[in-house]
Amino acid sequence: MIAHTNQKKIMTGGLTGRDRQIILDLALKARLMTASQISNHYFNSKPQIANRRLRFLLANGWLEATSVVAPEPPSILRPFYRGEQGIEKPNFSRLSKLLFARARSRLMVRQSIVRVSPKSLLLVLGVKRCCKSPHHQVGHDIGMAEVVLWLKRMSPNDYHNLVGEDTLSSNAFPGFLPDAIVKRGDRIHVVEFGGAYDVSRLRLIDDSCNRMEVSYDLY
Repeated sequence: MIAHTNQKKIMTGGLTGRDRQIILDLALKARLMTASQISNHYFNSKPQIANRRLRFLLANGWLEATSVVAPEPPSILRPFYRGEQGIEKPNFSRLSKLLFARARSRLMVRQSIVRVSPKSLLLVLGVKRCCKSPHHQVGHDIGMAEVVLWLKRMSPNDYHNLVGEDTLSSNAFPGFLPDAIVKRGDRIHVVEFGGAYDVSRLRLIDDSCNRMEVSYDLY
């Protein structure tokens, strides 16, 4: 279900523990983060310190960055819906309207997007692959990064056991590849960031999770 990962330690090379955590989170949990997300959540909203460390990580090939116009990170307060077997189905129409409203409210702003580099991916996962998201996917991936960082603050155990979409095997999730899963003992829990999802997409997620007999959170 989870793609093979090499649990090697990242070579020191002047890296701090916080540097290594950022690299690992971008390799295993979130496809990308904005520079402001990294500053806010790893450096206690101290942009000067954050920018200095990011410049080091970029200059030494651990991370890559680009400037894009994309939706700003959303405000994550709690899941929109928590689904599990045996509970009443959500009102999919109402849920879709809430997700569309949030998508429309996110301002398009120019921001620096940070990704893990192929060098880091090769070291952490033992594989070579493209690190870039399709342009239309960047806003969604920023939102998913905010979910990961919300879990980092609010549910450290789930954050620790979360692995992102790119580490999952699509064969194990027919018809629906989650944004992430959390390993809870011998069970898994699906974590999904809801973009402007219509009713059919929401039903697909719910039906797929029910077939797999797994719970899920839709943020």
